[in-house]
Amino acid sequence: MPFHNPITFGFGLGKGFEEGLYSVSLYYQRYSKIYPIYNVPNQLSFGFYFNPSGKIYVSLVGSKGFSETTPDYTVSTGLEYYIK
Repeated sequence: MPFHNPITFGFGLGKGFEEGLYSVSLYYQRYSKIYPIYNVPNQLSFGFYFNPSGKIYVSLVGSKGFSETTPDYTVSTGLEYYIK
């Protein structure tokens, strides 16, 4: 099966609340055609982020795929600690 070099692009919106304590984002991502026999991969993601202190960030992101080459649904979480 021939593989085409993909190009990806996306756009998103985000909004912070409570002076940066919480934020949300909406992001759409799409690729150019990778395999001729499959639909173009694309997905929509929604993220929720919590910053309880200046050093700790917690994230929860869910995505919905819209093609046979992306997962139907995904959920991911993250925990980041910044040393300043």
